[in-house]
Amino acid sequence: MTNLFTSWNSCRRALLVGTAVLTASCSDPSGVDPGQDAPVISVSARAAQEYSIPPALEPSTLQALVRREGEERVVADTTLAVVPGQQLALELRVPMRGEDEVFEVELIILNDGETEVFRSEPTLVPAHEAGAPVEPTEVLLEYSGPGSGADRLQVTPDPSSVLVGGQTSLEAIAFDDDDPLGAVPVEWRSLNPDVVALADPATGLFQAGDQRGSARIVASLDPLGLADTARIFVTPPPGRIVRAGGDNQEGRAGGALPNPIRVRVLATDGINLPGQLVVFEAGSGGSVSPATAVTGADGTASAEWTLGPVLGPQELVARVASDPELAITFRAEAGAAALASVTLAPRFMQFDAVTETQALAVLAVDIFGNVVTPDDVSWSSSNTDVVTISGEGVVTARGNGEAEITATADGVRSEPTRAVVAQAPVSVQLTPGAGWLIALSQERRFAATARDRLDQPIPDASFEWSSSNPGVLEIDGNGLARGVGLGSAEVRARLTGSELTARSAGQVGVGPLETLIVAPGGITFDALTLTEELSVEGRDAFGNVVELDEVTWVSSRPEVASVSESGVVTAVGLGDTEIRARVGDVTSGPVRVVVDPVAVGARIEPSSGWVLRDGRRLTFEATAFDRLGNDLPHVEFTYESSDEDVLTIDEDSGRARARNEGVVTVRATMRGNDDVRAASTGIVVD
Repeated sequence: MTNLFTSWNSCRRALLVGTAVLTASCSDPSGVDPGQDAPVISVSARAAQEYSIPPALEPSTLQALVRREGEERVVADTTLAVVPGQQLALELRVPMRGEDEVFEVELIILNDGETEVFRSEPTLVPAHEAGAPVEPTEVLLEYSGPGSGADRLQVTPDPSSVLVGGQTSLEAIAFDDDDPLGAVPVEWRSLNPDVVALADPATGLFQAGDQRGSARIVASLDPLGLADTARIFVTPPPGRIVRAGGDNQEGRAGGALPNPIRVRVLATDGINLPGQLVVFEAGSGGSVSPATAVTGADGTASAEWTLGPVLGPQELVARVASDPELAITFRAEAGAAALASVTLAPRFMQFDAVTETQALAVLAVDIFGNVVTPDDVSWSSSNTDVVTISGEGVVTARGNGEAEITATADGVRSEPTRAVVAQAPVSVQLTPGAGWLIALSQERRFAATARDRLDQPIPDASFEWSSSNPGVLEIDGNGLARGVGLGSAEVRARLTGSELTARSAGQVGVGPLETLIVAPGGITFDALTLTEELSVEGRDAFGNVVELDEVTWVSSRPEVASVSESGVVTAVGLGDTEIRARVGDVTSGPVRVVVDPVAVGARIEPSSGWVLRDGRRLTFEATAFDRLGNDLPHVEFTYESSDEDVLTIDEDSGRARARNEGVVTVRATMRGNDDVRAASTGIVVD
């Protein structure tokens, strides 16, 4: 709710309800005299909002009523004549009963009846003490006039059009949710008055100017804060109608054309003209829907044309309703009418081979008994696993069985043609063919296929199986064979119920190489240059020994152990490696080779007999060797001097220095093995 403040602009009447200017009082049956010090209900303008009463409700007379809550009796009643341009402030004095009371205020427009426009909520007026100053009680009013329950306003029509200099009316409809409350009195205004001006504020009548353009119109119901807009287009009168699409089409007599008839209406200035009513008239017994249409924003209107029953050319005329002289003619060609029946030939088809083809012919008759060639024929097969049919009516056999073929043209379906496919066998084929090999104890399945004259397989054919040499090859009734002895044999498959037989000759022997077995499975060398020969054996999937043509040997670390073409392994250096044999795509498992030479002795350089002057330096180096005398460079030694006063030596590096004259021995001992030692004796001279 808000304070009441209504205003009108221009020459409309204005009413301002606010501070005390006009006072009205009345007596009360209780005997209380509403004197100057009586409590006051003030309809105050303080902090008020402006309300524009819709022009249709402009009051010439305004009545203010005050009632106690829950009572019908009026305790204050003031009627005012409203003068255009006048501002009024209303203060009502009411009688009190010596206690707090609740009152309600109504404002009613008296114009050929009574229209309530504002109502207050029940307002508490405190009791007034005699002799105390009267403090007005502010009453808040809420709009209660037409459309007061609305939450949405809609202007219609939107958009609309009017000719230059013409008039048009708009209507504002109030809605509560989606329920229309009907037309309501609103305030109208044009945002483009130079194009469209407001002619009648009460009815929403607008006057177009003398130039093309568009104007945005606003309707508002200020007391509720509701508004909506609409667009009015101002155009010159129509000057020409032209084709926009749909001319020179072809269709069937009595049928609708595929594309709509489209026209464009142009104003006298050559610009598209919206909002023009166009009338369509079809000749030769045809029809058009809709018969009239209004041009849109682009100046176009369209309709669907259904041709009449007459074969040949037909015409349709489109006219501008406001100027029938503005017309244009469309033409169409009517072909054969709707079909009455579709017949196929032949009515029975027989196929003895899959992929065989035969063609069907279509005979179509229209409702007038004319034999016609349908534009579009759709085909169907009841079982596409048996036969299929192309868009040209060619039937192709796909599998044994029966199916029905039908054709449909213009919604008319033919009686079916029966198609039967029964393959006739002409040959039997065996898989695998001649030259097969089966390993001893190996099983292998043979497959037989019967074929028709077009070399297509015949499904579900059964066969009788046999072997020409059961001691070499056994075979069961399902074509599963097993090699039972070395030699040759012939597999035979005879089509059941026929003399057609297929034969396939082959061998039972050793199967292809499956695995390689190398012996021994591991080697350990305790000295370098030692050798050992590996052996390899090939076997098929059934454990039969396979003769090997060429074996390739590979070492993963040839710097540890190498392997020759004949499989001889030689210890080369400390560490481990893996040796594999390879024949074609078959590789053996690994043979692990470990080279771990054992030191059995050592030598030292320089050897005995060296001479070193006092203060000079010399480096000793010890080397271990295995049982074959091969140096072992990886072995580490510690060094010591027999007399540190004569010669000092670094324990780890073997670097020595002469200190005094004398004879001394240098000893080298293998780390971790005191049994491997070497010594060198020499002298130090001054």
